[in-house]
Amino acid sequence: MMIQNRSAIEAKLEEYEGLVIATTKKWRYAITYDLSDDDIKQELRLKVWRALNSFDPTKWNGSVTDIEKERRHVFGAVLNRVKDLMAKKKREEEILGEDCQEDRGKRPAAHKSPSPWIMENRDVCMDHHVLSGMTNEQKLILMFLNAGYSRVETMALLSFKESAFKRELVVISEHVKAYQASS
Repeated sequence: MMIQNRSAIEAKLEEYEGLVIATTKKWRYAITYDLSDDDIKQELRLKVWRALNSFDPTKWNGSVTDIEKERRHVFGAVLNRVKDLMAKKKREEEILGEDCQEDRGKRPAAHKSPSPWIMENRDVCMDHHVLSGMTNEQKLILMFLNAGYSRVETMALLSFKESAFKRELVVISEHVKAYQASS
């Protein structure tokens, strides 16, 4: 029994709004750095909508009512989406390293020091000859990293996708190495 009527699905969506809100509150910091609460809620609402649209009680075994089957189906779909987001966050942490573990989507404390690479290469990174060969985006990346922001925070503040941000870091590193080799 797939719900085909749009108004019926919208009414059902309202019934599951409490699940969406409670799940967002409970799992907010465990599932992502780069999505706001509203974005997470929207992701979960979409999952609820898809679950309601695909629900077929005849495919379920057991002696529970169709309403209970629907609730279990929707809850399972929402829980699976949370697991997917948690797995995505774990992959981000593995790729970007320790920065992710300390971020939690918050600005660093004023006493937080720049990354070890920035500290080791601070004089070179801020040298006029090195900076003159960089784009404005690369200069901004250096500025934020030098101010103590983590890579994840810098990426979010400058609206970079992960792959583009990594490319920029490689280019910055190459600029620094080339300058060090020439001096």
